[in-house]
Amino acid sequence: MPTDEQISRAIAQTLKHFRAEKNLSQIALAEESGVHRTMVEKIESLKRRPTMHTIYRLCHAMNVSVGDFSSKVDEFIGRE
Repeated sequence: MPTDEQISRAIAQTLKHFRAEKNLSQIALAEESGVHRTMVEKIESLKRRPTMHTIYRLCHAMNVSVGDFSSKVDEFIGRE
């Protein structure tokens, strides 16, 4: 079972991965998703743990399914 820290790190890596893949800045993702830019930054820097609601909004803005996001989180956890 992964630790909370491992899960948070994998979520941050996954968000950065898809954001880079879609060529979106934190500001652009924030504007598209309605999630404040500082929240995006805090998720990526492990200072905040996003709710499922926030993950859904971020995924929708990046045109990534929550399932694909979750699979990538599992992939990053498996690399540790």
